[in-house]
Order: sequence, then structure tokens, then C-alpha cells
Amino acid sequence: AVTLGGTVFEIDYAGGTGNDVVLKVAGVVETSVTIAGPALVITDANAGDTADNLKLTISATGYTLTDTTAMNAITVDIEGAVRNSAYEVFVPFTSLTGITEIDIDTLDGVDVVTIDFAGLNGASLQQKIVFAGGAGNGDTLAFENGAFTRVVHRMFDGSSGTIDLDNDVNTDIEVEYSGLEPVLFNSGTATDFVFTLPAGADNAQLSESGGFLTLASTDATPTFESTTFAAPSGSITINGQAGDVLTVSTALDLSTADADGTGLILNVETINLDGGAIDTGTSAQTYNGAVTLGADTTVDGGNISFRGTVDGNAAGT
Repeated sequence: AVTLGGTVFEIDYAGGTGNDVVLKVAGVVETSVTIAGPALVITDANAGDTADNLKLTISATGYTLTDTTAMNAITVDIEGAVRNSAYEVFVPFTSLTGITEIDIDTLDGVDVVTIDFAGLNGASLQQKIVFAGGAGNGDTLAFENGAFTRVVHRMFDGSSGTIDLDNDVNTDIEVEYSGLEPVLFNSGTATDFVFTLPAGADNAQLSESGGFLTLASTDATPTFESTTFAAPSGSITINGQAGDVLTVSTALDLSTADADGTGLILNVETINLDGGAIDTGTSAQTYNGAVTLGADTTVDGGNISFRGTVDGNAAGT
């Protein structure tokens, strides 16, 4: 493929006498990949208002960036990088000596960036990912096919936060994001999820639908980014700040993600259990806060601890 005037052309040539070389339009360049300072920079290259759909796949030897629509071309200006097609480039780790970050800036438009770990863990990332979704609503950061241990997600405000994917709490953050709306863990496995709500009074909701859990803000102006994830095999911990309220709004079936179920630890000032049955198999449930129990609430698990006041009636086993 060749790039001329911001458009990518693919060469079509059939050998033999009388056959011409034909340049076929593959697409307009929408994404550029280059190196600037200590960063691998992936950015919207065409006015900034394109709805970008990009997948960054991690392997043992490098990163593959793909436009998943196969409509928007990618250009790369890095020694050693390989263009697999007009819509896909491979950047080997050997071309990233001294590079500490991957800066992804999709600018305006409704953008989706997926990080595909291809069965690897968080430590397989050799550079920190810094993702700026840009202006507008609906920008999504998704994770696929990871094998994670302890995922720690710290929310800062309605569109930014950090995610530690490999259990190095407070020492090594793999992902920073800003300008987002949802964060999705679409597939893969994790042992534990830990969420820390932002400073200030937040109204949070934990719910389950279609086999996935969602932690979201219910404030009129969301105070943190919603996260959807599959139940981990170990535990879910939610840490609140002063004035926070967490409502469990649906039944939670956490009994099947692991043979022992998934433990639930809620460290929030006010906890409303309004959704019905909460089942953690033989794993524990711990409620560190003032708990209000809905009329239809049941809690079923191993060791169930209420370490604050309890108001209402519920059945427990």
C-alpha cells in the first residue's frame, strides 16, 4: 500500500505482458501512528471528527493496530513497523526502545478503542496506555481476552481515571483515561476487581444484567465513569468516600464464576440493598457501612458480616 495526499492506495498487478499496475483506493487516512518523544502516538489524522473504531492487540513481539471497520486507513511512520494492510499495522517492541507510553488521542467523534490482550496478562504491556477520548459523548474503552489477577480501577471524575491490570497497586498503572463514557471488560478473566469511587459525595449503583455487572453513577451529572465487567473468580471490592451512597439495584448471582463463588466487599458509608437475592456461593459478604435492607432482600453466602447499623428486614443463609 502507498499513501498519496492523505489517501491510501493498494497496488493491484497481475503479471504478464500488457498488464498494467493499478492503484486501487483503499481508504482515506483516518489514523496515524508515529513516535514523538518517549511516546508511541496514535491519533485521529483527519480533522478529528471521525468515529474511530480501533483495536490494539498485544502479542509477545509487539502491537497490532487495526481499524475494525476495514474502512478507515492507517498510516505509520516508524522504522521497523509493518503495514499488514491499509487498515492494519504492526509495531514490534524492537522499534520501541526507550518508549514509555502509548498515547491514543481519538479527538472528536464517537470513538471505540479496544485493547485485546490475546490471553496475556497486564504485565504483557511494555508501555503505559494513555487514552484521551476527546469531546462528545459515547467514547468507549474496552478490554478483551485478558488473564488478569487484581484489577484496580480508580475513578477521578465523570470521564477520567486509572486502571491497574496486574496487581501492582500504587506502583504501576497500566492505563490512564480521560474523555470517556463507558469502560468495558468484554471478555477475559480476572481474579479480583477493586473499584475506588472519586472524592466527594457520589450516588453509585451496582447491578447485574445478561451475565455482566455494571457499576455506574446515578447522579444527574455522572460523577464517575461506568464500568461493565464479568464477575471475577475471587472478589469484588467497592471503596467509597465520605458521603457516598451505593445501591445494589438488582439481584446478584455471584455463585457460579468460581467453584466457591465471588466474594463481595462493600466499603461505602451508606449501602442500600434493594434488588432481591445476593448469592455469593460459599464466599463471604462484608458490608462496612450503614445498610438498609429492601423488603425482598436475601443474602446467601459463606461468612456474612454487617459492620455497621442495619435497618429493615432480610433473610440470610
